Amino acid sequence: MRIFKKALTLSDIILSRVIYVLSFLMPRDKKLWIFVGWHQNSEREIFADNSKYLFLHTANNIPSVKAVWIGRDNRICNILNKEGYDAYSIRSLKGVYYSLRAGFTFIDAFMRLENWRLSGQSKVIQLWHGKGPKKTGYSSPYSLAAYSKFTSPNLFRKFHYFIASSDYTAGLVSSSFRIRKEKILVSGLPKYDVLFDDIGGSRIDINMNLRNKIREARSQNFDKLIFYAPTFRPDGSNPLMQLELAQLNNFLLKKNYFLIGSLHPKFSMKNWAPKDRFSNIHFTESGYDIYPLLKNFDLLITDYSSLAVDFLLIDKPTIFFVYDIEKYRKEMGLHEDFWDLIPG
Repeated sequence: MRIFKKALTLSDIILSRVIYVLSFLMPRDKKLWIFVGWHQNSEREIFADNSKYLFLHTANNIPSVKAVWIGRDNRICNILNKEGYDAYSIRSLKGVYYSLRAGFTFIDAFMRLENWRLSGQSKVIQLWHGKGPKKTGYSSPYSLAAYSKFTSPNLFRKFHYFIASSDYTAGLVSSSFRIRKEKILVSGLPKYDVLFDDIGGSRIDINMNLRNKIREARSQNFDKLIFYAPTFRPDGSNPLMQLELAQLNNFLLKKNYFLIGSLHPKFSMKNWAPKDRFSNIHFTESGYDIYPLLKNFDLLITDYSSLAVDFLLIDKPTIFFVYDIEKYRKEMGLHEDFWDLIPG
């Protein structure tokens, strides 16, 4: 059985390479833009991150461009279709057609194999999902070093442009992804817009339980509403195991603070939340879009997440809880000068 699975994987890789070469023969339409996301929870793909917000901006404001969301499954596509947007599964005929004809392909993570093999001459724009203190790409011992160019050619796709939030992060992106600085556009990130403005369609796939809990907490007149959002660890460990939750709850009770915690989207398929219940602590599920809700918090607690950079824009304080910094520096890698620049 194992040999059979390896044979299927090998045949899929070879077939993908053949399709990729053939996709160069397709004429491309500069007015056709496709968008691909990366968020996934235990049920389906989630409409989130920079691809979501650039897609919404394009679909809502640029009538000369046809914006199409290419989903991993029909469920996310049906949701977007009902809202009046064009969306097709990568496994559908229209999904394949638009992928082969798109002049531009926008992604905000590493490109999946099924999208890569249809990208051919399409100009791939990497939006990424944010740049924080942790190293990524070629700079990190955790990211690309484990992959083979033969088995995962999609992870080595060249980008026509890469966007960044500042000149400083553009330098980090340049070294991390080995891309020339003239190919990096310092534009800010599309998801930043929803921190300040109402964006049509942004409510799709927001974390409704989080929204309801925020409203409930605000109605109880807590002095501070705190968001705890640690990033993912290479070893998959749960950061909540480092907290004495009962003691934390007593502190929050005395201060009249309320804390809401949510782990990285990579935890969305795991049962990570503690079973104990606390009066001033609530844990909300991972995997949904939280960006339209960030402005409701008074304080952020995080660690090596790019969320800390995003939170700077709304001019509110951040606490860095970096209990495993030496271990994380060794396993994931950290940009040392980042800590000289970030407030908190």
